[in-house]
Amino acid sequence: MHVLAAVAEFERSVIVERINAGLAAAREHGPRSGKPFGRPRRLDKHHDAVKKLMKRGRSGRRIAAKLHIPVGSIFSVMRSVQRGAA
Repeated sequence: MHVLAAVAEFERSVIVERINAGLAAAREHGPRSGKPFGRPRRLDKHHDAVKKLMKRGRSGRRIAAKLHIPVGSIFSVMRSVQRGAA
């Protein structure tokens, strides 16, 4: 039991050290690095197809079904297409 307790105490001290180092780095460099959070979107390749289907009068849900892309992503691409056209 004493050995397990010693290992657990060591593990906890390593975690505390790592957290404090991260907090110090955040204080020094600021909490945000300017990079976006999460996975990068890869929707630019669908821009032309969405634009063509929008011109044909297709709804966002139909475009999503045809291209096998989530509906929310299609609406995001549609907004960017409309901003580019306006």
